[in-house]
Amino acid sequence: MAAGAEEIRALIADSFGGSRAPDGEPWEPLAPATIARRRGSSSKPLLDTGRLANSITAEPSRTALTFGTNVEYAGPHQLGTADIPQRRFLPVDRLGGKWMLDASGPAGKSWARVSRYIARYIATGRVS
Repeated sequence: MAAGAEEIRALIADSFGGSRAPDGEPWEPLAPATIARRRGSSSKPLLDTGRLANSITAEPSRTALTFGTNVEYAGPHQLGTADIPQRRFLPVDRLGGKWMLDASGPAGKSWARVSRYIARYIATGRVS
């Protein structure tokens, strides 16, 4: 699970760094008025101060992998609102009222690697 946690941490970091959802879809650029109001120097979405990106955790346990953030404004960005475009950074999406792992694009490749890590560990007792 530790290798899987690192895989998901890297996937989420790539979302912030590349201004794209875990499935590879680019985020909507910031409006010029938003850029003018920013405290930080970045014009990249979700990277004004770095608080949200730096809050991401991915924690392994014996039987699970838990990831997310405790930043209060993460939800509106992940899901979008009437005033905030959706900019997904966690490799999950809400489909039909249920949360599902995003299995498309780069996220799908990451989840496939996590699955292989687990299968290899079950079969051999080793990750690599």
